[in-house]
Amino acid sequence: MLGLRGKILIGFGGLLAILLAVSFTANVAFRRFARTSQRVLRDDLTSVSAANKLQQSELGIDELLQQAAAGGAIDAARLAKLRDEFESGLAEQRESVTLPAERDATARLAELWTTFGADLDRFVTTSDVGARRDIYVARLLPTERLMRDARKAVRRAIIEREIQVDAARRAYDDEESVTGQGIPIDWSESSGA
Repeated sequence: MLGLRGKILIGFGGLLAILLAVSFTANVAFRRFARTSQRVLRDDLTSVSAANKLQQSELGIDELLQQAAAGGAIDAARLAKLRDEFESGLAEQRESVTLPAERDATARLAELWTTFGADLDRFVTTSDVGARRDIYVARLLPTERLMRDARKAVRRAIIEREIQVDAARRAYDDEESVTGQGIPIDWSESSGA
């Protein structure tokens, strides 16, 4: 038989064990959340960087095409560099895709880039200024507009992902401030309904 002192020690020992278990669980949950947040932020930074690279190279290519369509010479080295930058940005974007909408928009952009690249090759190899202008107006410009729309869809998907992450962060912060431990509370059971 245990005396009063033994019973009190066992009771406090049980409370200490519960406190340690709750603290450990909260610590594990917080670390997972922190790792997930870091991964999402890294992916978002990569996506934003890739989207900027895509936009800048697309604008540079369009500038070169407009000059060549107006009768100017084609700067083949600069065009090759811009194409490489676009393809690099597209590869980065493909690697950082996390949402279905972003995946679909990126796939559409890649498909349009393939079409654009084939027309661009034809444009570059054509020496007649009139034929170049026709290729630019009839093929390259419409595809470029579609690419711009697809690039905007990728950006929208990135923004939507940011909104979702921010909402999850706020919900986690709200739960943490209510419970003091970051442990979710199911209010439907405690409301007495």
